[in-house]
Amino acid sequence: MKYTKKISFFILVLVLFSTTAFSQDKFFASVSMGKVFPFGQFASSELESKNSGFSKDGFTLSVDGDYQLHRRWAASLRLNLGNTTFNEKSVIQLLKNEISSFTKATDSVQFDISYWLWISPMVGVKYNYPIIINKLYVETGIFTGVNFVQIPDQNVYFNDKEKERTVFSKNMGETDVTFPITANIAFRYRLNKRMQLKINSEYFSTRTAFDHKTFYRMNKGTEAVELNGYHVNVPIKTMNITLGLVYNL
Repeated sequence: MKYTKKISFFILVLVLFSTTAFSQDKFFASVSMGKVFPFGQFASSELESKNSGFSKDGFTLSVDGDYQLHRRWAASLRLNLGNTTFNEKSVIQLLKNEISSFTKATDSVQFDISYWLWISPMVGVKYNYPIIINKLYVETGIFTGVNFVQIPDQNVYFNDKEKERTVFSKNMGETDVTFPITANIAFRYRLNKRMQLKINSEYFSTRTAFDHKTFYRMNKGTEAVELNGYHVNVPIKTMNITLGLVYNL
C-alpha cells in the first residue's frame, strides 16, 4: 500500500499529541473501525459519466482525541482513513472503451486497477447527552479538515507491434488534496470507570478530481504523444458504520 508509512505517521502524531497535551480526566481517546458504504455518484458504474466512482464497499478506521470543554461539549481531533475497492468489471469495460479505436481483437491488453484510499486529519466538536446517567450516552459530532486522496490506478496498456509503440490509457497524478466534512451520531455505553463501548453511524463527504489520458510512446523513444483525454470529478460520499472503544485518560 502506497500510504502505509503516512498512515502510521499520522496515527503516531495524533496519539502523541493527545497524550501529551490533554493527559487528564477531561481527555478521551478512542479508536473505531468498521464498514464503508458508498452511495450516489461515488457508487455509480455509469460508463458515460465523468463523475462515476465505480466504488464498492470498504473499510474505515478513525482515531479520535476529545477534550471536554463542558460536561456536554468537547473539542475533538480526528484522523480518519477510508478505503474501498472498485467494481472491477465496469472499470475494465471503461478502459476497453478508451482504447477500442487503437486495438485489434488479437492484441494482448494488460490492466492495472487498484482501489480508493483517503486519509483525513480533521478537527471538530462533539455533543453528548445521557440517556441513562453514568451508563448510556448519545453523541453527535461534526468535523472538517484536510483530505488526502490517493489517485487510484485505472490503467490499461498494450504493445502495438504493427506501429512499434506502446499505447497507455491511465489516470494521471498521485495525490489530490481536498476538504472533507463529516457528521456522526453514536451511542456510548460505559463498561467501567475508564472504558466505554461506542457504536457509530457517520456521513462522510468530499470530492476528488484528476485527468485521464490516452497516449503512446514509440518503442525506441521516450516522448509521450497524447491521443485523447478528459477530466474526472468524483464526489466521494459514504455512510460508515463503526464499532470502537473510548478510553478516559
